[in-house]
Amino acid sequence: MSVDFFHPGEGAAIDTNVPALELRGIDKRFPGVVALDNVDFTLEPGKIHALMGENGAGKSTLIKIMAGVYGKDAGTIRMRGREVDIKSPRDSLKEGIKVVFQEIALISEFTVAENIFLEGYPTGKGGSIDWKKIRADSAALFDRIGFNVDPAARTGSLPVSQQQMVEIARALAHEARVVVMDEPTSSLTPNEVSLLFTVIRRLAALGIAVVYV
Repeated sequence: MSVDFFHPGEGAAIDTNVPALELRGIDKRFPGVVALDNVDFTLEPGKIHALMGENGAGKSTLIKIMAGVYGKDAGTIRMRGREVDIKSPRDSLKEGIKVVFQEIALISEFTVAENIFLEGYPTGKGGSIDWKKIRADSAALFDRIGFNVDPAARTGSLPVSQQQMVEIARALAHEARVVVMDEPTSSLTPNEVSLLFTVIRRLAALGIAVVYV
């Protein structure tokens, strides 16, 4: 397994020299298998990193530890220099890490806007859900990444490429500092791949550390 990154070009909004995410000495073992052995991984703000390796190299295990799906057996995780303990997907999202897996984790019967704010809907007077604000905020998030998706559309009716954009918009809604894309082009057409790469560069320009698996 190897790690590399490239600069997204001028205009990247890198606010600090402190790494967005650091993993040091990460170990993970399953019965009869050493999946990760003393792995170090550093992500820098505003850069796009490639995580590469053949099947069984440990890529999926590493990103699942970042996502809170698996717990690490040893090692430390730091977000912007602060050590954190990620025990669940909720912890990961709270710390500013969003992993977009190959299997999109959205509720197909919900609208795009409902999925984006699934963890907490904005409310208005009397505590009722402010649907107008949800749709407006969703549209503003898509504007930030330069991709147009109808916030009122049913998520299950969208192609995979647009569902990925919904996941990315969710990341921005939670002020994610790290976005991990797990083999995101595997089900996309050439035109959709080109659009995805444009959005990934836009995320880096916003100062987000991006991992491309």
